[in-house]
Amino acid sequence: MSKRIFLFGALSLFCAAPLVAVATPLFEETFKASDLEGLGKLMASYIKARSDNEGLGKAEENLVKEIARHEKRLKKSPLAFSSEMGKALWDSYDYEKNQKVKKGKVDSIEMPGYWDPKAKFGYAIWTPVKYDAKKAYPLLLCIPDKGERPVDHITEKWVDQQIREGALIAAVQMPADDKAWLESGSQSKEGGTGNVLSTLRHVSTNYAVDFDRIYIVGRGLGVETACTLAARYLDRFAGVIGRSGDAPKDLPVENLKNQALFFAGAGAHATDLEERLKKLGYTNFSRKDDANELDIWTWVQAHPRVSHPTEVILYPADPAPLSSAWLLVEPTDSTGTVFIKAKIDKPTNTVTVEGEGVKIFFLFFNDEIVDLDRPIKVIANGLDVTRSYSRNLPRMLDFIYGARSDPGRVYVCNQRFDLPPKPKVVPPKAGGDPK
Repeated sequence: MSKRIFLFGALSLFCAAPLVAVATPLFEETFKASDLEGLGKLMASYIKARSDNEGLGKAEENLVKEIARHEKRLKKSPLAFSSEMGKALWDSYDYEKNQKVKKGKVDSIEMPGYWDPKAKFGYAIWTPVKYDAKKAYPLLLCIPDKGERPVDHITEKWVDQQIREGALIAAVQMPADDKAWLESGSQSKEGGTGNVLSTLRHVSTNYAVDFDRIYIVGRGLGVETACTLAARYLDRFAGVIGRSGDAPKDLPVENLKNQALFFAGAGAHATDLEERLKKLGYTNFSRKDDANELDIWTWVQAHPRVSHPTEVILYPADPAPLSSAWLLVEPTDSTGTVFIKAKIDKPTNTVTVEGEGVKIFFLFFNDEIVDLDRPIKVIANGLDVTRSYSRNLPRMLDFIYGARSDPGRVYVCNQRFDLPPKPKVVPPKAGGDPK
């Protein structure tokens, strides 16, 4: 597998993974499977050359030529076909190269510690008996309870045959000190969320993962870590599952509009979380205190990631979250309420943005979100600008390399915007003209 470097928040730990049902190519009348595989190989060569800082010019030239060839054939930019570009990106991983997959077994994987190359940590993974590297599988990324070994967690807590036949199950080795479970970690310190993200990176690099169906599952003490991670990285997981554990106290809920949550046994904090979500009008919380594995699997199948939401709500925090789906904000030193809400209406090609305390934001586009063949109107706190945006191959590659894109959503251009202060409404003087 080619060496890939991706940025994920403060840690360079995460790499992309595939979208659902990739075994059957989408829009075969536009791209043959061989076309997408060819593009995938060229993408892999480009990423490797960029990572190794060697041969980048030639790798980029070959990819540009292939894109141009398809553009001539289609009489339209291939970048307009977001799903196909995602499939090509998934093909770039070439999961068939991993010959060490142990089908129908729980395998223990050991890796160098990101905080110390001399240290070791790892995870356990279950791979279905009929695992096929050309097919994308849902991933249950599990954080076991304190004291549970990853291998034992999978062996004892995930025994349902439907789940074992249909999903990859990975269990993370967490730090011995549970006080570090909510810490990100660094190049000199182990952290629980760092372990989870590092595991996710390794699994998605080596196993045929469906990136639109990655579920972070906490058990016991691990539930709090799972919820915390989902609240920091709002668009990376299809859903959060809690098993026999409670949610964190006072978990910020405004940002969770597009994040599905399922609790199989919980406590007072989960009840409070559910009530606060309902007050916001969100319908993304499910709870079944006596839920079994089949209940969890049924919920998983019904809740893929919302990869291209029409509305994004972001209350930014330092260091995260600063982004959600196609919206990114710059850090701010504003005090008081700081938020930004953005909504896309594709029929009119309009993006409406409102917020307070945010000065600069970025929008990322593809043709799933808007029609890039037409001008786009962006209305920010009442002030609007309409202009055209071009699909851009170098930018698309930047987004892939930096993990802004993944096979479930490939962005092809972006734009920086200033968010002006909200216009003040001056009430009319008493007895004056209301106009």
